[in-house]
Amino acid sequence: QIHFHWSIDPEVGGEHGINGNLPPLEVHFVHYNCPKGSVSAVQEQYQTLEDINLARAQGIDVYELGVLSVDFEITDEANPAIDRILDATEIIEEQERLNCTNATFPAECFDPNATNVGIGVNAPGIFETIQNDIDIREILTDEIINGGYFTYEGSLTTPPCTSDVRWFVFNTLNHISRAQFLRWRNLFIPCNPEILIAPNGRPLQENINPVFRCKGDGFVNKKKDIMKDKGGYNYKKSNGWKNGY
Repeated sequence: QIHFHWSIDPEVGGEHGINGNLPPLEVHFVHYNCPKGSVSAVQEQYQTLEDINLARAQGIDVYELGVLSVDFEITDEANPAIDRILDATEIIEEQERLNCTNATFPAECFDPNATNVGIGVNAPGIFETIQNDIDIREILTDEIINGGYFTYEGSLTTPPCTSDVRWFVFNTLNHISRAQFLRWRNLFIPCNPEILIAPNGRPLQENINPVFRCKGDGFVNKKKDIMKDKGGYNYKKSNGWKNGY
């Protein structure tokens, strides 16, 4: 599963930051423990802290999700892969516009799995489109893969926000143009064109687990000393990495 988090402010707002910077767009590549069968199966197993503690008491490694995280900085250069993703979102928004026009059901109660909503109103299907020309290597580039990363055991940034994730946060940033960021920022909630999705990132959280840094050359540096900073915690050694979970 691949999804994005973005902010209102083009200067700040990501869910992770490096050297005190919080880039405005972040992509997550979500992986799961294969025997579980899916991301949702892992989430269903660990819905609460009680579920997590019970599994740990049984000797189960609860970190059954693995997320690769890449931040984007704003530059003068556009990212072709991001343009194609944004083109797809505009197709979906048009589907929403056509299906939501004259709808008599409240959008906030919209259930895409329902057969009927309200009186004589058929719920539209799940809005989707297919883009065949998106190259993941333009998002997760060789430079990013070889540029080192931080890793730690933490939690989901979306409900149920349980601690069952091993995070791998890449040190090297990708890029988008300011115009591309504005296209992200202007995406709206389905059937509510006046309500923006942004910001859709989780606020910074305290992380009590150790963070390890892999420089990309096989060297791993354990990061332990922390300092509270604006609702999150800032790792004081060398890189000053700020965690968002």
